Amino acid sequence: MWERAVSSPAATRFSVGEAARMIGISPSTLRAWEQQGLVRAARSTAGWRRYDAGDVARAREVHRLREVEGLAVHAIARRLRATPTRAPRLAPTRVRGSLGQRLRERRTEQGLSLRAL
Repeated sequence: MWERAVSSPAATRFSVGEAARMIGISPSTLRAWEQQGLVRAARSTAGWRRYDAGDVARAREVHRLREVEGLAVHAIARRLRATPTRAPRLAPTRVRGSLGQRLRERRTEQGLSLRAL
């Protein structure tokens, strides 16, 4: 359905509970989204779900589409298929948005909550 970015083994990984808290949803909702193909998680050798920053960012987008735009699961899946999983990087000389917007983008790319930051 969608491609996951390959991350280094040293990348920070979050459990289903940690990822759910960062997004503001229940762990069971995150598991349901995985079953519906909206998000994916890597699995540890013991079979535990492990989410990286990209997985958390995607789940945040699913949450936003669900809560803010009120989309159903099938509409979210269609919207996510229509958009690239990663936004193209802008040239460093180009200024985009306010400082607050850029800081928020950087923080969410890293999968950090305000509290964690």
